Amino acid sequence: MNIHFCLPYHGQSKPIERFWRTLHEMFDKHEITYVGSDTALRPEEMKVFQRGINGIKKFDMDLVPEFGTIKERIDHFMKYYNEQHHHTGQGMEGKTPVQVFQENAVPRREIPETMKKYVFTRREIKTIRRNGIRIDGMWYTSREMHAYFLTEGKGVKVEVRRGLDDVRTVSIFSMPDRVYLCGAECDLEKGSTEENIRRVNKAKKEARQLLAKHNRKKAEYDKQAYKTPAELYAEEARKVAGGEPLGENAPPGITLIKDGTKPARRKYRNIFDVD
Repeated sequence: MNIHFCLPYHGQSKPIERFWRTLHEMFDKHEITYVGSDTALRPEEMKVFQRGINGIKKFDMDLVPEFGTIKERIDHFMKYYNEQHHHTGQGMEGKTPVQVFQENAVPRREIPETMKKYVFTRREIKTIRRNGIRIDGMWYTSREMHAYFLTEGKGVKVEVRRGLDDVRTVSIFSMPDRVYLCGAECDLEKGSTEENIRRVNKAKKEARQLLAKHNRKKAEYDKQAYKTPAELYAEEARKVAGGEPLGENAPPGITLIKDGTKPARRKYRNIFDVD
């Protein structure tokens, strides 16, 4: 298979374009409803039908064939073209398309059934355990897998192939030779897709993140809300000792002296007077 990029506005770079001209010349122009690609190419009788000149009515819509009729006509034309039209294009050598196809046709290569389980699937490298194989929180198991586990022993790694449209079943291949070993199933309902699993896992992750954020905020709130008065006084004292001014939320009536000087003694003291 080769990739071929066509040039803009260059019909020769697209081989199929030449056939549209052939279809136009050999089929379209012979239909009664053909109106041409522009006014210059429009047939005279179509001009008469549309204009209603000389008392002739406009084009009768009953003459327009239905889609099924057009399809049958195209099928007949393609059969004639492929079997009887002698092609003069590149490599055709005057032969019909059917003759060239039969001369160059090769047998169709079939993919083995075991390899059909390998394509269009997601690849996972897993270790077989006693409970089976775990993928996205689901356990896959089967009798054949259990027998292989008992034969090869613990720690054997295999290549697991799981489809995107149905994650209920997986195919297991040996490593590194990729020999098909067996299949396995999980307890999910049939038809579950990998997209649904990703959607559920994303919702669970967002829920965990939201819960963790809530727990952090709750812990910060609890830490601030349930401090004792002694803890609050100690925090303010540490701030003053470090040269920071007391905040607006400092406990009222508290005077902290940083330079070590004592306030003047009162004449009368009581148990509430402190230095």
